[in-house]
Amino acid sequence: MILLFLIVLSFISFVLLYNYNTTKTQFSRYAMYMASLFVVSSFVVFISKYKALFYIPVGLILSFLIGSCVFLFLKDKAKMFYRSLLINGIIFSTVVIVYFGLRYFSAINLIHYHWLVNIGVVVSCLFYASLGYINYMKRSNQVQDNFLIAYIVMLLSYACISGITFLSNKNTLFDQDYVFMFFSLAVVLLSLMHEYIIVRNSQEKVVDTGGGLAFSAMGDVESKALDESYLTIINEKRVAEVVVVEELQENERMEISQLLYERIIKTKVFLQEDLSLNHLASIVQVNEKRLRKYFKQSDASSYKAYINRLKIEYAVNLVSERNKQITVEELSVLAGFSTRLAFYRAFVQVHGFPPSKLLHE
Repeated sequence: MILLFLIVLSFISFVLLYNYNTTKTQFSRYAMYMASLFVVSSFVVFISKYKALFYIPVGLILSFLIGSCVFLFLKDKAKMFYRSLLINGIIFSTVVIVYFGLRYFSAINLIHYHWLVNIGVVVSCLFYASLGYINYMKRSNQVQDNFLIAYIVMLLSYACISGITFLSNKNTLFDQDYVFMFFSLAVVLLSLMHEYIIVRNSQEKVVDTGGGLAFSAMGDVESKALDESYLTIINEKRVAEVVVVEELQENERMEISQLLYERIIKTKVFLQEDLSLNHLASIVQVNEKRLRKYFKQSDASSYKAYINRLKIEYAVNLVSERNKQITVEELSVLAGFSTRLAFYRAFVQVHGFPPSKLLHE
């Protein structure tokens, strides 16, 4: 009961933080799906264990499903999650059917069957952990890296603990249910921690220069010295500040500027790929016509140019943050551009030179 309470409490905290996060990524949604799956599974295990409905080690059998979640953390492989879940679901169903068949229609000692199921769970965890690690070594997944490594460690730990628990006392097979619920709690806490980090990182320091375009680098980036050639490029091609002309009243200009800073820049909403002017207007709660006038009278000259400048300056800060250890493709994705070409054109329009020059100078 206490375990289930902790799982539910952690999940509620995660949901609240998830709803608070205004810069949700696809990965955040995947984390929500995964956490929900484990919460539901924990309820099933709890009911079967304490209400004695199935007389079957549900936690052990549900363990066949946990490896599939690795695919959620691998870039461009999320679709494999559903296929893997389907395959493991078939295995799960087969195990249950055979279990009841052996229990009620056969004199075969179930302990041998439990051995096979436990070995299958251990092998499954080791397989998916290895698969995740191989993909991690092949290609870095940026934000998902820490989450992926943590989940791989959890899978390996689960395989070890599950095996040790079974071998230590075969008569306490249902202790595997506790192991599964502890694992579920760890997954929900991992999702909660990930969401907290995303929200915390979204509080990026921003220097509002009239239009709110100049960013300070995240974390300890301010202390990182950039090489001389990099500084020369940036100084020569620095983006002009947004200066609003007299058509708008000063108080209107400052009001809109502050709203953009608080609700678009500070929260990094501008990184969304398809952020329309209508959507932006609903976020900052400013009339769309006033926003058009604001952007038209600024150096950005248009809403699209304004958003692109924000994205490009964000990309420039990423370059400095990672000491240029990043590719143009990664920059285009992290800066919220749908294609590399769109990022390239926007970068050239803002700085006057291609992004590759920034990385190699």
